[in-house]
Amino acid sequence: KAQTNNMSAWVIGHWLSPKLLNEPETLTAIGGKLNSGFVAEYKVMNSKVKAEITLGSQDKYLQVKLNIDWREFSEGNDYIPFLTYTIPVKNTTGRMLCDVPAGVVWREDGELDTPCQRYMAAELQNTRVLALASDSKYGFRLSRGELSVSLINSSKEPDLYPERGVH
Repeated sequence: KAQTNNMSAWVIGHWLSPKLLNEPETLTAIGGKLNSGFVAEYKVMNSKVKAEITLGSQDKYLQVKLNIDWREFSEGNDYIPFLTYTIPVKNTTGRMLCDVPAGVVWREDGELDTPCQRYMAAELQNTRVLALASDSKYGFRLSRGELSVSLINSSKEPDLYPERGVH
């Protein structure tokens, strides 16, 4: 959930009462020795989220594919239904490396979304980074020990019923 004042399809405000996903309704193992993982299905408010998480034997990163059937809307609510993918991060320096047109730029962490082309990486105190990448989402944030990408914003301006359906 996110605040309602000053929010629109283009402006993401402060988050209100974030809630973590509970235990999945179903959990199924997939793959084999070379590419293993699982599929987890969740209920989120009135919506459904299906997450396929895999790690191939030659992969250097964990791959997460989401299929979301979003049934939320803002009309009549005192909040904006808002969905993010978040990774907890320990020992950050408070700086994030952002992929921007024509290169990268270091920015300070903060409570608002930061536009990035494909990824944002949290700088860790041991001189390493932890990156979160997306093939189609551009709003990232590093805040309070969490690295996040905004997935769905059900604002009511300019469209009263945006983002509904399968993503």
